[in-house]
Amino acid sequence: MFCPNCGAEFADWAHKCPYCGTVNDQVDEELYMAHMEELRQRLDHVDEDAEEHYVQNVTGSVKRIFVIVGIILAAALALVILIRVLETRSEEKTEKYYKDLYVWQKEVFPELDALYAQGDYEGVMEAAAKATENTEFYAGDWKHYYFVFTFYDAYRNMMQMEEARKNGTCDSTTLGMGLYGAVYLYCCADDTYLEELRTAFDANNDSYGITEEEQEKIREYREAAGPVLHDTIGWTDEDIESIYKEAASGEHGLLLGPFFDKADAMEKEAGR
Repeated sequence: MFCPNCGAEFADWAHKCPYCGTVNDQVDEELYMAHMEELRQRLDHVDEDAEEHYVQNVTGSVKRIFVIVGIILAAALALVILIRVLETRSEEKTEKYYKDLYVWQKEVFPELDALYAQGDYEGVMEAAAKATENTEFYAGDWKHYYFVFTFYDAYRNMMQMEEARKNGTCDSTTLGMGLYGAVYLYCCADDTYLEELRTAFDANNDSYGITEEEQEKIREYREAAGPVLHDTIGWTDEDIESIYKEAASGEHGLLLGPFFDKADAMEKEAGR
């Protein structure tokens, strides 16, 4: 072809005139279009790489999420299994406890019944104490428990105090327990309360209850408590009511502390 600027002849494929440097428009356009196509292909390749990278990242994230969720579910399942195992063991332990308690009661309660029938309440308490050695069981479900271990025990402590005072061997512990027993019988063993206990026994054969015969015995115990507190100890009804109110401030029955404090004060007063 001939250069449109200087007229020199040069090859059709040359980009520029080798003499004056004038650009060959046709070749320049072809080169431009070739460059554009190359750029397009490169951009397409970049999009493909970006998409592949995105897919890889998303796939990796999803996999990590599944792994984390799997770990959480596995931990939760392990926790559920552990709780169930512990519950099963607890249920088995509880079942074994009640089976052993049933066997223990079948062995011990007939002996207590026999001693009770003989009126040997001291023997009942001794047998129950011996039977509970080295074991977690106690005779609380025995049907005469409340009478023997509450009312008779209070009466026994009161009478032991009386005997010790007569013999001159009464220490503060014996005095405190005796005062406790006497005040309990005098203030708590009223007819209304005894009737409630007898009704409970009749309705359920409940250990937290008393029979009609026991009700009569408790009345006798209460009648004996009055002279002990009034005549032997020298307390008025106001004195008895005062210490009863102080001892009754506990949540479960009478507190022993006020009676031991009173016993210590009485001994100090007697020693002057």
